[in-house]
Amino acid sequence: MGERLLKYLYRGESSVTALVLLALGLGVALVLRAVITGPHRQRLRLPVLLLAAGSGFMIVFDWLPRGANLQRWISVVPIALLLLAFGRLLSIAVFDWLLARRLQTDAPRIVRDIVDGLFTAVSLLMTLGALGVAPGSLLTTSAVITAVLVLSLQDTLGNMLAGLALQMQRPFDVGDWIQIDRDGLQIGRVIEINWRATRLLTNDGQELTVPNNLLARSVILNHSVQTSTNCAVKVLLPYELPTQRAQSALLVAADGVDGVLSEPKPRVVTVGFGDHGVQYEVRFNIADFGKRSATEAVVRDRVWYVLQRKGLAFATPPRAESAPVEHDETADHLARVKAIAKIDFLHGLPEAAIDTLAADSHIELYAPGEYVVRQGETGEELYLCLSGKLQVLHQPDNGELREVAQLGSGGLFGEIAQLTGEARNASVRAASPCELLVLRKPAFVQVLKETPALAELISERLAQRRAELDALERVTPDITQANLAHHKSHFLQRIREFFLS
Repeated sequence: MGERLLKYLYRGESSVTALVLLALGLGVALVLRAVITGPHRQRLRLPVLLLAAGSGFMIVFDWLPRGANLQRWISVVPIALLLLAFGRLLSIAVFDWLLARRLQTDAPRIVRDIVDGLFTAVSLLMTLGALGVAPGSLLTTSAVITAVLVLSLQDTLGNMLAGLALQMQRPFDVGDWIQIDRDGLQIGRVIEINWRATRLLTNDGQELTVPNNLLARSVILNHSVQTSTNCAVKVLLPYELPTQRAQSALLVAADGVDGVLSEPKPRVVTVGFGDHGVQYEVRFNIADFGKRSATEAVVRDRVWYVLQRKGLAFATPPRAESAPVEHDETADHLARVKAIAKIDFLHGLPEAAIDTLAADSHIELYAPGEYVVRQGETGEELYLCLSGKLQVLHQPDNGELREVAQLGSGGLFGEIAQLTGEARNASVRAASPCELLVLRKPAFVQVLKETPALAELISERLAQRRAELDALERVTPDITQANLAHHKSHFLQRIREFFLS
């Protein structure tokens, strides 16, 4: 092909030949653009530019004087450009149409690079042949030069051959999470496999380039081929804390965390005894290895919140004695009194009664995503939101779980279960870090005995709440006075039986 193009150039037919080749190449490019999709189309830009450049050089060739030695060497420029253009079009037809579209698979980057390199080498040899240079003579001119080239390209050839071996064995694919050391310090997601190296993106967002030759000699652990990944969060707790109580408290930390699998169930094990405490591991499984670090971070946050609510502390090394931090219990008590006094059905309650409720209350902290209460459970705690946001979730019979309300500062929940002994009607989950004031049943028993009229006010509040849930479940389409009266009578009887009997 190169020799024929050269003859056309010398006959003064370069302009016609250029237009024919340009039209032929653009026609092939348009057909390929129609049959291939998405990002594959972007690869057509280079061959189209090469076609235009090669055809342009052929037209300019007409203006050069014929027979000059310089002209012969300049003539190889359009020949090389056109050969490269058609070689690239052939590569796109094979990889982006035949394999990607017809066979529903993408060729590895390294295979594509090697084939493109072969097309380039063939184009170069054809161009040299058009100039009368025998390609075989170039390969046998000097054994010394050949040996030097082989030695200098030893690492490059090794990486290329190793890359081909990896593609044939396919221990991993682009998108897989792999580990290439025994200590788990080099873990990343494969983003590219080329002829020289494999590029990984770590959880920290850093790019790790590993030569294929080194990767072929490494022990590769592919985390993406596993159906689930084992994760563990280490916690150090004091020796004074019984192991069963510690394990029971820590087990709550993985409950309800997004991405944590319910099967196998999360578990807590005692793994050792350190200098300052007992070592525990919260073990759980996740399906997406790419979210391992983020999920473990959420579980660690949950551990802190759980220990705070349980009144437990982490094991710490002994420190030099320092002045204890004074805690103003009086101010905390007054803050709880002020918050309880704002509860609507407690308006008008004597100060002594409110003080009794505040003295028996305490504050609990919840992390985002943690369930405070669950629908169907029993409980004796009433919760008042001091800060943060909560989601109220309800699941009707044979229905889907859905959000029915949101609670913010001042929001109250759990009163029906606490004051009547019935199961909780809805679940409540923290949507942000929350601070909750918890009121316990014993204090309400004392207050109701001292203020019997309070039962009437509470029953009205509970009747309104139950009527709202009935309307939500479409048990009754509207909240009617008869409906409210029925619920009020029911709750008043339940409160008297539950508290005053």
